[in-house]
Amino acid sequence: MWGSLRAALEAFAQSRWQQVGAAPPTLEQALAIEQSGVLVGGYFKTGTTLLLALLDGHPELVVVPGEVTLAQARATVAELPSLERYHADAIHRLVNPSGTRPFWTLGRPADAASDAYATFTFALRSAAVGDRGAIEASAIALYAAQLAHGLLEPTARAWAAKRPNLECELDGIRRLRPGVRFIHVVRNPANTLASIIRLARQGVMGYVDVVNASIGIARSLELAAERFADERYLVVRYEDMVGDLERTLAKVSGFLEIEFRDLLLRPTVAGMPQLPNSAWAERRERGVVHSRSLKPAEDLEAGDLRTLRRHASRAAQALGYDLPALGAATGLWTLAAQKARSGSARLRHP
Repeated sequence: MWGSLRAALEAFAQSRWQQVGAAPPTLEQALAIEQSGVLVGGYFKTGTTLLLALLDGHPELVVVPGEVTLAQARATVAELPSLERYHADAIHRLVNPSGTRPFWTLGRPADAASDAYATFTFALRSAAVGDRGAIEASAIALYAAQLAHGLLEPTARAWAAKRPNLECELDGIRRLRPGVRFIHVVRNPANTLASIIRLARQGVMGYVDVVNASIGIARSLELAAERFADERYLVVRYEDMVGDLERTLAKVSGFLEIEFRDLLLRPTVAGMPQLPNSAWAERRERGVVHSRSLKPAEDLEAGDLRTLRRHASRAAQALGYDLPALGAATGLWTLAAQKARSGSARLRHP
């Protein structure tokens, strides 16, 4: 199924790339968002998708659907290997941001008087120049197409995009865009690891190395704790976001200097209700934020929890999470057990 979907998306993107046309008149107005942006990062399965969906409907933001790549977050347009490839990836995100509904974030081509995806293509060709950031070029082209087709009001002042682990690339990102704001989402590390392992078992994330995942979770938490004093960096706990949504989004809107509105409390993609990407199917409810995901990670195996505690307890406690450190004897036993297993044995198969 995925192979057929990718082939169809490639063909759709190529057909737009081959069209010839002028950039829409709205491109000049869309350039206004270039210098003000926000990036959302955090470890996998911590709530970055949810936060971007909550920002999606705000009239002062142009939210890039789906996920940007790490390379795109660091690159200028001139540094991209291929503008055509970048265009194809962008079209993929616009048509199918996350693999689940909603699709066609610029509307179905057959439903429009003219093709908004072709308009996006023409705008991207004009916006993708010089040392402009790759994300900025895509966001400008998206806004120009949305304005041209009446999909957004001309009120946006900034762009927003997300990618897990962007917090590890902050230095390179800020060299390219010094003024960017960054929101770092963190989550109870036991629930984070449980979600990742569950998705691996479902075949969604492939293999999971529990040791490396625990180290990655710990590093993300450490970076969050280190950057609390950074005025352009906001740490958001997932538990606060789903447990006290209004208060947390009021804090986020203040950080971004945008007006707080009730629409920030409804997760959407291109204004359409979002289906959560939870690892637990029974927790997926379109367009709603609920606290069922705060349940303790009961299905996390004891050995995996020991590994996580060994690597992440100190960082977790610094952010208020109850993840006790291992005792000396248990820690040595866990380390010895890890060393005794081969690399392939440490990999958790779905």
